[in-house]
Amino acid sequence: MKDFIQIVLAALLSSGLTYFFGIRKLRTEAELRFKAERYSKLIEPLSAFLSNNPEEHTLIVLNDTFFFSSDNVVREVLKFNKLYNQREKQFSEGRQGKIIQLTAEDVKPLIKAIRNEFGLESKSLDEEELRFFQKPTK
Repeated sequence: MKDFIQIVLAALLSSGLTYFFGIRKLRTEAELRFKAERYSKLIEPLSAFLSNNPEEHTLIVLNDTFFFSSDNVVREVLKFNKLYNQREKQFSEGRQGKIIQLTAEDVKPLIKAIRNEFGLESKSLDEEELRFFQKPTK
């Protein structure tokens, strides 16, 4: 009888651990898919600021990162926002129509933080210049 109880307890423990880690893996995979989908929506607005065709209202999508991103990404979004506001102030002083164009170096820390959240290295971003493909202007 004692052996039977040990076998049942071992089976229950094994099943419980398998279930726990299986659910955890599925949750992590779903979370990564969700984040990848949300982050992909940031590419176009960020790349527009590196071209001559920025659309300021599209940067509002960065606010969404406060709800699903790691603390490191949120920190970089806040730094980017601060930089953007400084540039906006510089460009708007004494001008009527303002066009704020940011550089790849301005966006790079945010891109690196997002890549880091997915466990990706960013050596290529340090070695090469960050460039986005642009839509043709009409």
